[in-house]
Amino acid sequence: MKKACLIIFSALLTMSSAHAATYYKWVDDNGLTHYSATPPEGRPSVQIERGSSRSPSGITPSIPSANEPNEAAARTEDKLEAEGFEQNLAAAEETRKKNCDTARENKVQLTLKNRIKLLQDDGTYRVLSDEEKQQKVRQADEAIDTYCN
Repeated sequence: MKKACLIIFSALLTMSSAHAATYYKWVDDNGLTHYSATPPEGRPSVQIERGSSRSPSGITPSIPSANEPNEAAARTEDKLEAEGFEQNLAAAEETRKKNCDTARENKVQLTLKNRIKLLQDDGTYRVLSDEEKQQKVRQADEAIDTYCN
């Protein structure tokens, strides 16, 4: 159990969080639509508020529409992309919640247990020193701040 908790904790520290309130939609040179938490540099983008399938009022996409066959097809494509974005956002939120729960459980294990064994690459175990244990507790606190707030 301890081994699994430490492995999961280590994996959590390397994961990034998709827990942002504002996202950006933009199109690259090949015509592919992208979504990101940060606006692209030197490229037009549309700001999307979390939980909204439309851009905020007053913001209109500045993506050229010369290649689109008609407005109805463009709206349908945008709607499908927005639905895909919402599904991806829901999946990211579920992952964030699981990461939060795991980070909290790891902190509990680190603070309650006196000896924490860590699996080495060669298959042997070693006990974490007090310094290493305190470092892991700080990392758990950082993971909790990242995933739970």
